Formats: sequence, structure tokens, C-alpha cells
Amino acid sequence: MLFRLSKFLVIFLTGLLLLSCQSNVPIPTTTPFDTFITSATAIKTSTPILITSTPPPPAPTVIAETATVATRAVNGSFSIVFMGETIPDKTVLTPGQLFQKSWTLKNGGMESWPAGFTLTKTDAIPAGETLSSPEAIPLGKTVAPGELIQISVDLVAPEQEGQYTVYYQLQDEMGNFVRESLVWVTISVCQTGNSCSATLTTGSATVNGISATLSSFNYDDQRTTVIFCMTMPNRNYALDFAPALLIDQKPAQFLEGGSSSPWNCMQMVYQTGAREIEQANHILLDIDSSLRMSPPQGDPNVACESARQSLISEYPGLDFHCQFSMAGYYTNLKFPPNLTREQADKIINDTIEGAIYGPWVLTIR
Repeated sequence: MLFRLSKFLVIFLTGLLLLSCQSNVPIPTTTPFDTFITSATAIKTSTPILITSTPPPPAPTVIAETATVATRAVNGSFSIVFMGETIPDKTVLTPGQLFQKSWTLKNGGMESWPAGFTLTKTDAIPAGETLSSPEAIPLGKTVAPGELIQISVDLVAPEQEGQYTVYYQLQDEMGNFVRESLVWVTISVCQTGNSCSATLTTGSATVNGISATLSSFNYDDQRTTVIFCMTMPNRNYALDFAPALLIDQKPAQFLEGGSSSPWNCMQMVYQTGAREIEQANHILLDIDSSLRMSPPQGDPNVACESARQSLISEYPGLDFHCQFSMAGYYTNLKFPPNLTREQADKIINDTIEGAIYGPWVLTIR
């Protein structure tokens, strides 16, 4: 489910706002996330399993409208279905033990995964302890729609006792990550005869200079409500997709979401309840999307022209005419042979809207 308004509607509303400035007719404004709430019904929750007392992150410094675009882009044209794995979460291993982790994945989309795709390491808890994992695991074959593939990697348990997790995500040949393709390995390391220490959890993540922090996690018999805060550059930024709540690697159904208090916090509601939550071994909030200003602050033509001046020098052969309208930010697109039109459009829109890419993965359990 798309989490932001369609670009067409956003551009249309912005056009109305610009016209209102000329006619001096006031138009009421809202914070970006106010428009995303799909229901005003109060949500009664119970049984909190994590409510932090840490105050929300401090107000961040406002950055320029055309912020540098993060190189970690997201490819939304492929789909992945998790089918199974070896070495289940919290498998107990001894210090230094060699083991092989395998995931069975299904191509759930309409396009084949080229042989150049990789399962790429993205993060680790504790930070820096990667279980001797390679940076990327090649698929080595084309995976047709509906086909299964088993991806395996040889790993080594650390010498120190504790719980360890390494995260991976499917990556295409251009370096873009496939949306909602997060998988992981979690092991507990104990000396023979010892009982393992308590589960290590964390409720924060920082990617590309933006931090996300879990504020609360509550559930009742049918619904689960998650509140998290992000150090967004300014109030014009918004997520373009709702985060995924992963319960033992399976996404819960997203119901509704919107802004919370303070302004840089968000509340999400999912269709999953006490039974699933209390039986789960591993619960993650995967904020696998981008923050962006859509539309940017001020005059869109000014933001567009600023982006153009930067991009025509960075990408020789790329050019366009800034002309904001209901159709978009620009016209007369010219792009070099090494870029497709889709890639050129993405680069330009990301730059105009100051896109900042995740994913931000918050471990709940």
C-alpha cells in the first residue's frame, strides 16, 4: 500500500496553493502525515511490551531543499516471498563453530531476477560483528517468476557469548535494493553446558545521517500499534511507503498510519494481535522506504533549477526544462545513453525532493 499521496494529487494541491498566493485566498495547511490517516477511530491497545522513556530525538538542523541524494536506492519492480530457512532464529552454537545458513526465496513478481542479483549484507547487531559473512552472496542464476531459489552462506560463530544478528537484502545489478526483501540470521553463542544470555534488542537505527527510534509498541487481541520517531530534516519530509512489521519474517497487514506527537513521530497500526505477537521469536519494524519532500519547500521551479544545475554537470548528456505543472516538475527531458528514461526520471525527482533512503530496521524482539 502506498504510504504517500500520489504525485499527481500532490502536484495538483501544490498548484492550488500557488494560485491561492496570487489571489490572497487562504488555504488551510497540514503537516505531511496528517493526510495519511485512513481512520479517525480511536485504537484501544493493551499489553505494552516496549515503551521507552527516552525523549524523542532533538529537532534536526534544516537542510537545503535539494539535498544530496543517497546512493542506496530502492527497486520496487520486483517481489520476493520468504519460503523457509535453515538455522532458525536463536539457534544455539558454540564459540567459533562453523555453520551454513540458507534461505529459500520465491520470485513472487512478474519479472525474472537476473543472475547478477546478490543477497547483500546491510547491517549487523552488535555493530561490526558480521559472523565472517561476505559483503554479497551472488544468486548465480536467473530466477523466473514463481521459481524458488536457495541461497546459502558459510558463517562462523563469534568467540564471545551472546546473541548476534546479520541482515541481508536482495540487490539488483544497478546497486538498488529490492523492496521488502530483508532476511537475516540470528544465533545465540554459548559455551557448552552454559545457558544463553537474554535476548538482545534495540529500538533505534541510523542510516545516511537519519535516525529512527522506537517510541512504543502496544497490542490487543486484533491490532498492534507502533510509534516511532525520525530525525527528519524538516517538517516537509515524509515517508513514501508505510513500514513493514515483520513477525518471524512474515509481514503483518498494514491498516492505517499518520503523524503523532511531536511532529517527527509516526503511528502505524497493523492487523496482528496478541496471539501472533506473544508466540513470535523475532519482531522487526522495517522502514524500507525513503524520506522526501513531495513537493519541495517554496517555489518548485526554484528547487528544480537548483537540481538541474547540479545534475547536468554530474551526468553529461542529461538535461531538462524546469516547468512545474500538474504533469510534473519538468519537460523536454534529454538523457545520456547509459541511463534509461526511468533512471533519469528517478535521479531528477530524487534530487528535487531531497530523497534520503533507508532502510531503517528497528528490532523489537
